[in-house]
Amino acid sequence: MPPALPPAPLGLRLGAASTPRLNLEVFLDLCCPFSKKLWTTLRQLLEAEPGLGATVHQVPQPWHPQSAMMHECALAAALAAPGATVGVWDALFAQQVEFFDDASWAKSRAEIYAELAAVAGSGGADEAAVAALLAPSASGGNSGNGTTAALKLCVKHHRKRGVHVTPTVSVNGLEADAVSSSWTVAQWREFLGAGGWM
Repeated sequence: MPPALPPAPLGLRLGAASTPRLNLEVFLDLCCPFSKKLWTTLRQLLEAEPGLGATVHQVPQPWHPQSAMMHECALAAALAAPGATVGVWDALFAQQVEFFDDASWAKSRAEIYAELAAVAGSGGADEAAVAALLAPSASGGNSGNGTTAALKLCVKHHRKRGVHVTPTVSVNGLEADAVSSSWTVAQWREFLGAGGWM
């Protein structure tokens, strides 16, 4: 049996399909407020600079158990309605605080999944299809749900890349330590211009 390898490159592609000389990768956690800041600015940058592109990778953080569920929701949306994926990410980040530790502490896994499916619906995905992918596998036991295999690939990818904190930005395969989640669009332009990528 062949190893479990992704059928296509991992990550959510934003902006230009390919950017010559620049492979910009952004590693984000949907439950991280700093990731939300970077996502928002990145979306503004790519809208203002249509020649640029970036790949966003998922990094669920285990110290926030609901983070994995948020990422499962994003994966379910990508499986159920690929065209709605960016809208679902926008919706998840917009309602992120509703899934922080203090807001989700006393909720069951089933309650959180139901709320996440509704968020996905507000982002343009089919809520029922997302909920079905988040439901326990018919195999029972510890077999996960319809997103488990995809989530494992995302986690394997960021672990192999050595990504621990979020957000993390990589330029042409190397971590760009200088990048900050608090950067403005102007600071991104200055950074990319200085590197000759813009």
